[in-house]
Amino acid sequence: MPWVRLHATKDYYQMAAILRNYPEIRQTFNLTPALVAQLEDYLAGADDYYLRANKAVNELSKQEKRFLLQHYFDIHWEQVIGCWPRYNELLTKQGRCREPASVDAALAHFTDQDYLDLQVWFNLVWIDPEIRQQDPQLAALQKKGQLFCEADKKLVIEKQWEIIRQVVPVH
Repeated sequence: MPWVRLHATKDYYQMAAILRNYPEIRQTFNLTPALVAQLEDYLAGADDYYLRANKAVNELSKQEKRFLLQHYFDIHWEQVIGCWPRYNELLTKQGRCREPASVDAALAHFTDQDYLDLQVWFNLVWIDPEIRQQDPQLAALQKKGQLFCEADKKLVIEKQWEIIRQVVPVH
């Protein structure tokens, strides 16, 4: 499952790192052995089915495209996707549906650029908003908003790995 990787970049790092700004606050976090082991597995090269669908758009199979359309909207639609015009446009183009059979109809309407923008937006919004704002490269991608390239996608994934490497040390 991708949730440890995604929550590490969106929550686990930042919820401890933000306390640097508030030294008078004391907080306890519980990093379970299972969580630490999964983070270590990722850093040792493990992947998940969400990562496998991040391959170059021109190499995606029909099944992988279907997977993207079904799962790369797996974040709060109104509070997250709705904040970003291009990501919201892609959700609308997908049909705003969660059922696998309904996703098939969207396959014919998505271009390679749509899939690439979807890959970038999904991985970008799973990085904490404050981190995205403070990192000049990520902030530039947010501002760009669309017409991403493979190098943009690679950058976002590299930023995720940077954050994951910092989770345990910051705690």
